[in-house]
Amino acid sequence: AQHSGLAVRIFPDTTSMGLLELYGLVALHAVFVVIETAVLCVLAVRLRRESNLVGIGAADLAGIVERMGRGEFASDARLADAPPRSMAASIERMRQRLEQQFTDVSAVTAALARGEFERRVPVEGLEGTLRQLADDVNRSVDQLGTTLQAAVQALDALSSGRALARVDVAAQGELARMAAAVNAMSDFVGELARTQGDLVRGVREGRFEVLQGVERFEGFQRGLYEGLNGLVEE
Repeated sequence: AQHSGLAVRIFPDTTSMGLLELYGLVALHAVFVVIETAVLCVLAVRLRRESNLVGIGAADLAGIVERMGRGEFASDARLADAPPRSMAASIERMRQRLEQQFTDVSAVTAALARGEFERRVPVEGLEGTLRQLADDVNRSVDQLGTTLQAAVQALDALSSGRALARVDVAAQGELARMAAAVNAMSDFVGELARTQGDLVRGVREGRFEVLQGVERFEGFQRGLYEGLNGLVEE
């Protein structure tokens, strides 16, 4: 309308209005301004509250969470300065917990690499998946340590001349194969010791009987039995 040259009345013509009507118009405008200001204040309070809930900028928070998803748990000053009950503060507590958890697990695996089986992942205060992870690591260390200790004791017994030493542990996978191998060696040494004793007693009594079933052995075991037969035949 203004572009067309027509007059546009924004305010009423106050020249024909009485004083009371004029004051009423001013009061109405003042009330409108007060209501508008109150609405803006409410919006500002809500925005401030939402900002406190987040703690830091949304983009910064998303970047920190993304780095944590890649396994980067380095401390961030922006999280450390976040309001206590904000989302950022909660993420900071989660970051600290995850960093401590993986530090503990790394320490246990490093001890295993050095051949030390005494260290365990602390489980106090852990729940859910983190507790399950700690329990699984600790059970694995217990199983590995128990099996290796039993194997070492059995081999020590064999090396000192005490046969029939066995690895009697509930193991699986490669640990079970190792236990079976040590037990098979123990069985062979025990059988060899009994066979030598029988041969010695037989020779002492004038019986020169060769050993039977030598073909079931292989490698150095078969060589040992064939050597014993050769002595008997001579």
